[in-house]
Amino acid sequence: MPTSTALSRVKSDFFEILIPGFFVLVIILSVGLAFTQTKPGVSFTEITTPIIDLLKDNWVLSLITFIMVYLIGNLIRSIRVSVADRINKKIYYKITKNPIDKLVYESSFPYPLYLEHLKKQLMESELISDFPLPKKENLYPAYNFWKMAICSESPDAFNYIQEFESRVRLFSGMFWAGVFGIVGSTALFILCLLNKAAWPVWGMYTLILFIVSVLSVIAFGRNIQRVRSQEVYSVFMEFHFLLKKKEEEKRKSKEDKTSNTADKHNIWGPIMNLFRNKEKE
Repeated sequence: MPTSTALSRVKSDFFEILIPGFFVLVIILSVGLAFTQTKPGVSFTEITTPIIDLLKDNWVLSLITFIMVYLIGNLIRSIRVSVADRINKKIYYKITKNPIDKLVYESSFPYPLYLEHLKKQLMESELISDFPLPKKENLYPAYNFWKMAICSESPDAFNYIQEFESRVRLFSGMFWAGVFGIVGSTALFILCLLNKAAWPVWGMYTLILFIVSVLSVIAFGRNIQRVRSQEVYSVFMEFHFLLKKKEEEKRKSKEDKTSNTADKHNIWGPIMNLFRNKEKE
């Protein structure tokens, strides 16, 4: 368990923190170099190669760069996922045709309409009995309570849920990195318009950066609600599975107590207990 948890933590940090952080740092350096180092007759390679060689030859500077990437990634991670959630909801709600996705778009996290749909499916399958969901204003604290209960009862299941949370953070981080990339590429484009010497050096780079940033915003932003709904699905299912398991254990324990009480009042009770003890041995 400790090994798998440590490995998942490294994977989580790499994908949801370091990748968006690296992307944004590259954009910051690109804009800084473009505005300070662009001169007539100087190529893109001549500007960027000294920076790369300096990082390769100076491990202290490489370590500082890594720390900067990690800090920037954490700053991006600190932006509430709900902000990206609301932005993309306004963009994609009208073009969404999937009825399940519409349930997610029509309510705030943790999506009470979607939870009602899941509850209805489980009840129709006779897997759970009817129960009222918490009120809308109380649903988010209840959702966190479900996660804490899962963590207490089944750490493996909680680690599984954290994989979904990490995926949500990754999608949110790449969405914001894409937004920052659009801003950075726009700044580079303005520089190219104002400085004729900049276009031959940064023109193609600006175009590629803009395309990659737009694709990142669309690809990751379009699916934030979907991966978030998968997280909600796993928490809801796991919590109610644990509830049902507890109910079964309680019912079985009650039946065993009833059976033992009946045996005590039965003339054959001591003999039956003797046989049970022998079977256990």
